[in-house]
Amino acid sequence: MRMKNFFSASKKGAIEVQFNWMFVIIVGSLIILFFFSVVKTTGKASNEGIYIELKQHLDSILSQSQVDVGKTRTISLPRISLDIGCTTLDIEKASSAPKQIVYRTIFSPDKIGDGADMITYSQYWDMPYPVDYFLYITSRQIRYNIINTISGCDNKDSCKSLMEMIKKAFPANTTLETKRSASDVAFNNYDKERFIFISKNASDTDVFLTKGIEGMRDQDVTAINIIRPDANYGKVMFYKKKGDVFKEDKKSPYLGFQMLLGAIMSESTLYECNVNKTMLKFRIMSRIYYNRTAQFLSTHHTNSLCNLIYENAYSKFSSIMKALNTGMSLEAFETIAEKANEIRIQNENALMESCPLIY
Repeated sequence: MRMKNFFSASKKGAIEVQFNWMFVIIVGSLIILFFFSVVKTTGKASNEGIYIELKQHLDSILSQSQVDVGKTRTISLPRISLDIGCTTLDIEKASSAPKQIVYRTIFSPDKIGDGADMITYSQYWDMPYPVDYFLYITSRQIRYNIINTISGCDNKDSCKSLMEMIKKAFPANTTLETKRSASDVAFNNYDKERFIFISKNASDTDVFLTKGIEGMRDQDVTAINIIRPDANYGKVMFYKKKGDVFKEDKKSPYLGFQMLLGAIMSESTLYECNVNKTMLKFRIMSRIYYNRTAQFLSTHHTNSLCNLIYENAYSKFSSIMKALNTGMSLEAFETIAEKANEIRIQNENALMESCPLIY
């Protein structure tokens, strides 16, 4: 009987020990899970705080870069990917609100790769009076390939001149190469490849990509064809890679060389959105100088020479305002480019004749 009680007690003790160990393991596991959850949450909160601070810092850098006209800045980014939209600047995987860049005109790719050096460069855009600052953003990990298709241009001198202007205007530290054909561009581990054609007759059937480039993601390989090669105004065709060839994306006009440079730096959607931004500013500035010229006409009637200058300028402003109402087209941009140059001449005449300046 005692033996039986002994075994019963032993069995009961063993069960209690097992239960205690199971309890310890379960509770210990919950504590460990809780600990890792706290660490993970804290880590995320810490990273998000860093992201918010970094976005603010980048916004300040871009503000300064935009007004430092003609100056190239190279910014070493930490291990992040930067997403650039038409109205927002954000860090990939960040959950905080993106930084708003609604009123800035920024021509750039839609993404600056993980840890790549970001390059900024800015130019005035005037037509002929100052209207906007254009900020260009790119990266050393994006290669720009100018394809020498000048032999297909109707005006070879114009195409050659434009190609040299593009080379000279490109920001320092960027990767820019000139090739005879797209098939001469060998794969070299760049984040993005951009092909630049300067030819009226270039088409997607003329483009043959190397196997290395073919293997890149479609969104990382794009092209632009400058259809009407002129520094004052013209039209470009954007292309997107589809497998081993380029397919037409969108056709857009440009007004002035600075805007053309923006088309070269941007994908089609970002380019059009930023052009719409700057054309809104242009409309506002044109209206201001249009009204200013009308005021001069009403107050300088005793000076016939000044009146003649203002009458000529007023008629050019009227043509520009009409062109702006027709939308963003090559014809409208042609009119604006021509009339803007004539307004510049009238402003110079006003200076020489000691008349109040138009702008």
